[in-house]
Amino acid sequence: MMTNPALPSGTDRVAAVARLIRTPLVMNLQGDEPFISPRALSALVKAMRRDPACPCGTLARPATWGEIAHDTASVKVAVNRQGYALYFSRSPIPFHRDGGNNKPLLKHIGVYLYRRDYLFLFASRKPTLLETTERLEQLRILEYGEPLKVLVADTPALSVDTPRDLKIANEWLKQRRRRKNAG
Repeated sequence: MMTNPALPSGTDRVAAVARLIRTPLVMNLQGDEPFISPRALSALVKAMRRDPACPCGTLARPATWGEIAHDTASVKVAVNRQGYALYFSRSPIPFHRDGGNNKPLLKHIGVYLYRRDYLFLFASRKPTLLETTERLEQLRILEYGEPLKVLVADTPALSVDTPRDLKIANEWLKQRRRRKNAG
């Protein structure tokens, strides 16, 4: 469905569409993430159903420092011991002050699952300072002090945001086809 282009984020656009349907959970699966595993999406739904107090959830996957640390199109996430987001950034987090660039990072995957009522609350709020600074809508959730569950999934995270990303995605698809045809 087409939505008002003046809405400040993808989640605000999803909220506009969700007003027209009745469902307890609403998924925002971003178009620049074409390779997300259906198993990962199902696991996210199951995790949200198990935790009825959690208003929203998202996915991440482990990534190497060299793979994403200095790529501003790759959003990184730091989580607490219970799996809730502490912060999202386009910069490497955590930053390894003493080197240690071999430590893994978590790459955010562009999918969100919201409880319907919380989605409308989110959309009723103005974008926040951190959200507009990093250009990351999920920071609106954290700035309001609300929990955002991060499920670490084993799924491809090949975001297609740049011409370089498209080249990588096309190569990944070619290799996948070769493996499928060989097997």
